[in-house]
Amino acid sequence: MKPTWNAISREGLKMLAVSLDTLGLYARSADDLELLCNAFRLEDDTPPEVKPVSAMKIGVCKSPAWTNEIVTPSLEKVWGQAQDLLRAAGAELVEIDLSPDFDGLFDVARTVMWCEARSAFLSDYLNSPEICHDDFKEHATNGKGLTRKEQLAAYDRLSRLKPVWDEIADIYDVSLFTGGLDTKLTTQQAILTPSATGEAPESRATTGSGTSDRSGAAPCS
Repeated sequence: MKPTWNAISREGLKMLAVSLDTLGLYARSADDLELLCNAFRLEDDTPPEVKPVSAMKIGVCKSPAWTNEIVTPSLEKVWGQAQDLLRAAGAELVEIDLSPDFDGLFDVARTVMWCEARSAFLSDYLNSPEICHDDFKEHATNGKGLTRKEQLAAYDRLSRLKPVWDEIADIYDVSLFTGGLDTKLTTQQAILTPSATGEAPESRATTGSGTSDRSGAAPCS
């Protein structure tokens, strides 16, 4: 479970991007997650309304990251199955078409991540470059050549998109979003998301593409 950004202190964590990183919770069951929520004093401004699935209006949005080049057959299959199960349970599904303002969101989120990772790993690189992974070295030395002007422009664009997404999500009880938009974690406004483009590869070198996750999480961090 990924709570609202900064709902849980990140003090003591090694962060990659301070504007994007959120402390996530893992548990064996929803009941165990509730115990963690109580321990961290996670609560809504108003008690959430409990609804059966058959009474829910659910938004479905593929996100700007969904392209034929990125999305795998396994994700397409699971995405369809999830909607079929919800319809069978009586839920009302509504397709959400995002405006062109959301186009290129992955590149904006990546700019923020790379720029903030530069300062996050700079101390490690300067003190112990010989033990730093090549990825960390590239972050610390600004291997992408991003400018501060580009960083500020990315911040500005995300700031404009946050209230736009909140207004869209406010209509629905639940939104299924492939990009990880975990805005307000309540019963009325939960964002359910496969935050990957498919199954993780059998590899120790990579856990798979993070395209879908980054492009969605950014507007709501």
